[in-house]
Amino acid sequence: MHVRVDCIRDCVEIRFSSRAFARKFQFVRSSGERSMSIAEFQRLIEKTYFDRDKSRGMGGTFMWFIEEVGELSTALRCETKEKQASEFADVFAWLATLASLSGIELEDAVNKYKGGCPACNNMPCTCSEKK
Repeated sequence: MHVRVDCIRDCVEIRFSSRAFARKFQFVRSSGERSMSIAEFQRLIEKTYFDRDKSRGMGGTFMWFIEEVGELSTALRCETKEKQASEFADVFAWLATLASLSGIELEDAVNKYKGGCPACNNMPCTCSEKK
């Protein structure tokens, strides 16, 4: 699976394809400019916020994450694409912090989906909807 990030109208679009998944993949902007890998982003967030987040603790940091998810929810309903992209970035940053506090590498964690759906191993998923 390859991941490609394109900047379209000041918004970020992420595309997944079914090609063989590479552990070290690159994010490429439509301009051809190299962007950060998931691991690089996680290191950036650690350098910027880890000490503060560690002292806040998992519970407090998780509450901040949930607040950002709420802001994303609001943005998806009634905000511009620019605002939505900003809230997606905030949620991803807080998710990276939670992973770091837990000792989890996000780039390794996404391997769960390298074969498509983890339950049926198909792309697209052929599992029946759970109700």
